[in-house]
Amino acid sequence: TIASCLGRSTTVLTTTGILYAVSNAISGNFFNSMLALGFASYLSIYPALLFIPIAILCYDIQAQRTKQPLSMTLFTLRLFAVLLASVAGLIGMSALVVGDFTEFISATYGFQLLVPDLTPNIGLWWYFFVEIFDSFREFFLGVFWLHLAAYVGGFTVRLRRQPLFVITSLLGIFAIFKPYPSISDVSLYFALLPLYRHLFPCKQVIWMI
Repeated sequence: TIASCLGRSTTVLTTTGILYAVSNAISGNFFNSMLALGFASYLSIYPALLFIPIAILCYDIQAQRTKQPLSMTLFTLRLFAVLLASVAGLIGMSALVVGDFTEFISATYGFQLLVPDLTPNIGLWWYFFVEIFDSFREFFLGVFWLHLAAYVGGFTVRLRRQPLFVITSLLGIFAIFKPYPSISDVSLYFALLPLYRHLFPCKQVIWMI
């Protein structure tokens, strides 16, 4: 965490948006939560994958505080509308500042989606794509993104009643399987792990077995 701050990495801003989104979801400020998640998704694509578990967390908090909560479908659609509007607004303002919208999208989100830079880093993508033939690149690019997104559905269905744990687990997976991970992503996952320190003894028992 200190190294990320000293390096002045923009990932710190993404981390701030994610933590603020989770914090507001727990406290019941659903609108602010989606705005923060939209800010994080604007800076980097992968926080958008946290929408489903954060929406479930918001819905559970609403169900606890309201005698007649909205249906989950309607509630989720409202949250998604706020998220989409916040991301679209930020992209629109960036396009006005930059001027060339196509070049802006290509240099930001296109760079993250298509992974053109294969400079060695702490992730796995660069090594795999250096080894494969160019004719298979598009196929495996889709497979890798599908692999990353598949964890969201699997974790959410299996751990439906523990959305905060799903968010924590997904952040750990993103730190390994996102295209360009950094030590800042790892520090975010490690920062949330102490929330589940009561599970550490169980983990030690499993290792012994």
